[in-house]
Amino acid sequence: VEKIENNWYYSSETVANIDALYKEVFPWYIEKLQYIIPVSGHKKVSGIELWQFVALIILLVLAFFVFFIVKKIAFSILQRIQNYITKSSNTNIQVKTVLKKLAHPISLLITLKFIDIVFPSLQFSLTINKWVFLAINIAETVFWIYVLLKLVKVIMQIYSEITEKTHSKLDDQLLPILNNLLTGVVVIFGFFKVL
Repeated sequence: VEKIENNWYYSSETVANIDALYKEVFPWYIEKLQYIIPVSGHKKVSGIELWQFVALIILLVLAFFVFFIVKKIAFSILQRIQNYITKSSNTNIQVKTVLKKLAHPISLLITLKFIDIVFPSLQFSLTINKWVFLAINIAETVFWIYVLLKLVKVIMQIYSEITEKTHSKLDDQLLPILNNLLTGVVVIFGFFKVL
């Protein structure tokens, strides 16, 4: 925006990029979607068009499927990483449980990102978008903290398996110190992210 005399105008750079900005905010399928929607779909209930309700339900169903698919993929990848680090293909039940608990918030993070990308195309009002994106940002922060805390737990579990094979007592004594240090770093990181 530029001020010319007493009036504010869009800059020539902004005007030249209107099409690119529109395509960035609203994907290619929005126009097609607008043409497909019948006239009855544009009726408003509580300030929201009927097609938006239907699209929101479809988005939530898609997000549900994305969550389960990504959860299986994330668990498989985490298991392979754990096997590579420990150089063994057999995982004990504790590590497997922790890996499943770690795959859950990772899949929730990716699902939130999916919703974050697709939700603007539903063209809700600014007020609704503001609250939805605020909730998504808060949930992302909480899930990141949870993921990092579970990752610390996985690292400590793998480290304890490695230290069991050594005869040194120093490794056993470092385990709780390292656990507390990493947990503290994650909690402090999360605290500052929330602020």
